[in-house]
Amino acid sequence: MSRVAMHHSIITCDGKPAVERCTTCCRQFHCPLCPKGMFKPNQPARLQRHLEVHIKNAIAFQDKKICRCNLNCRNGGHYHCPFCDKTVVRRTDMQAHLKSCPIQPSSTSAAAQSKQSQDSSLPSLQPSSSAASIPLLPPTIISPSPDLLVQQDTLTCTIPSAQSIQTSTIHSSADTHMTLSSPLVSSSVVHTIQETEGPKSKLKQVQCPLCSVTCLKRNLAKHIQRKHPKKPKDVTESDYLRSVCVDAKNGISAVQKGGHGFSIPIHVQNKTWGRVHKVQCELEECRQYSKMASRSGLIFTHCEHIRSLQYCTDIATEECLREDILSEMVHLKFFGDPKKSTCIKRQENAQAAHVPLCVEVSFEESSKHFCFSVHEPTLHSYSRLGRIFVTYNSSANTWHCPCAKPRMSCVHKNISKWHLFQTNPDVFRTEETSTSTPKKHPDTVYPPSAEVFKRLVEYIYGHKKLPANLPDDVIKPKALTDYVTELQPAETVCALCPGPVNLEESSRISRKARIITLNGVIENNNACGPHCEIITKSENVRPCRSSWTFKLHPAQEQLLKYVLDTDNLAGELIVKTGKSCLTRADFWGLGLNKEMESTIGNACFEVIEKIAQSQGKTIFVADLYVVPTWRKPTMCDPLASLPNDAKIRDAIVIPVWKPGHFLLSKPFPVTKSWQLDRENWITNSGFSTTTIWD
Repeated sequence: MSRVAMHHSIITCDGKPAVERCTTCCRQFHCPLCPKGMFKPNQPARLQRHLEVHIKNAIAFQDKKICRCNLNCRNGGHYHCPFCDKTVVRRTDMQAHLKSCPIQPSSTSAAAQSKQSQDSSLPSLQPSSSAASIPLLPPTIISPSPDLLVQQDTLTCTIPSAQSIQTSTIHSSADTHMTLSSPLVSSSVVHTIQETEGPKSKLKQVQCPLCSVTCLKRNLAKHIQRKHPKKPKDVTESDYLRSVCVDAKNGISAVQKGGHGFSIPIHVQNKTWGRVHKVQCELEECRQYSKMASRSGLIFTHCEHIRSLQYCTDIATEECLREDILSEMVHLKFFGDPKKSTCIKRQENAQAAHVPLCVEVSFEESSKHFCFSVHEPTLHSYSRLGRIFVTYNSSANTWHCPCAKPRMSCVHKNISKWHLFQTNPDVFRTEETSTSTPKKHPDTVYPPSAEVFKRLVEYIYGHKKLPANLPDDVIKPKALTDYVTELQPAETVCALCPGPVNLEESSRISRKARIITLNGVIENNNACGPHCEIITKSENVRPCRSSWTFKLHPAQEQLLKYVLDTDNLAGELIVKTGKSCLTRADFWGLGLNKEMESTIGNACFEVIEKIAQSQGKTIFVADLYVVPTWRKPTMCDPLASLPNDAKIRDAIVIPVWKPGHFLLSKPFPVTKSWQLDRENWITNSGFSTTTIWD
């Protein structure tokens, strides 16, 4: 095996790692052994103090010092071997590796020289004349002094020099009135080595509960610490906790507690409108984290649950709970009349506060767990945000509420039972359905059995073949929004059975379908995601129909319906841009057949300005509130409303309103003179208008 180049973390005993001033990202000095996230670039004096810590904790070996490297050579801090390309994490393991490295230079010669010096030094230790008459006892029955025991333990690790052996021998003989000769030393060393090299016991191996990797039991804790650290999760557009809004008035959403497996969701409030703004998480550890960040001056630091709300696009629909369903539950002895009255009173309180009483939250398609967010008017330790989660496990038939003990009734459990009995009463059925209810044929169960699957493949092979020559509309490239989001069967009758046999209604079998195209793979077509972000970015918007007429997802349609709902509050803040705050009433003028306010109009032109900027054009759009002031009676100077760099702009857009529609006016280059008739809004030389909508 050939030697590799020595890593820069290995220095001489009196040396230091090489340091140079950064010329790429800054003018400071970087640590050559730590990444930028661990040690920020700093001044030379600060860096020297940092390097002294590296040298102080280094491993001394021969004439070198091996400092700990924290770079991206591997995960976590580690040490580099000066002879081979191996990296070791633990300090003790590195010290053991240095003694047994296979490519250590002149290791054989050094061992031979050590053995020769041992053989030459041991015979020189002859017993004295006074001790010659004392017979030598076997090592197994000698009872030496404590000093002799220390010396024997030392001999099992390293072979000391002859002078040290002679000194310890004289000292021990003075205490025990006997002399230890060289044959006795050799036999004790061999005896100790044979005991340590006995048959090893079989080590117990265990399986990691997080990743199913098999490792030694003594290494399990270190494996979990290295591979599964409890670090705060980085929330991105592709990796975030799912959430849904359960109370739009107070800005309360239900967010997943963790990203793996089932867990009871938590309530998070993100209210940034009205007189009082509140951004908080009900989880106690997140509240402590927020307080610590606030005391440290990091007032804009939030937990992963709050940061995941920026990707929340769903709003939970409230189920209007009926009183007749509650009466039926009393008749079936779910609970009595007093609890029925309490549930009705809670419903009236929720309606008076304009908040949903009970909302079902389901982040996973599971028929086993049901989660309900129930309104709680009184604040407690278990309902800090005015709502509480109740869960039901259908397989174990158990209800859980933080306000009550297991198998104890409470008003939140009763309201959740009311909601579940109205929406999904089959969960409470313990007997088989009656004979009047038609049973489904076993062949309709998905996934199909072996025989049904065979028939399915034969039918697809015989009737669903792709033609040799595909149509042009299939071959030509499509926009990401032109692909279907749901694949419905076209057949209404069975093609195999004789006669017209009608098929059942289609049912969804998966929400995780993928579309493989020439440009990539489209996933999660039924929800907003990266494929929607691609077509809505300003640099990808084009003046064509496909950029403005794509089909909305169900979540987008639900959000649009919520924004344009005339029964909700008109002054509720919906969108906050860099220049204005848009309420629901502003969107009514844009999405409904009503007069549009200039506030929402300025926001639309702000989007157009960003689109032009992404195409490399610098334009200026006049404010819709300012343009009418150019007319009578104010007669303000239009040039005073233009920016100072108007001469270098690619275009100046002036939106002019006429009854029924807007006109976009784009002046020609400033080298030409142009005039504006303030009476009739007509165009003159060097001035053009284009109608954009009616």
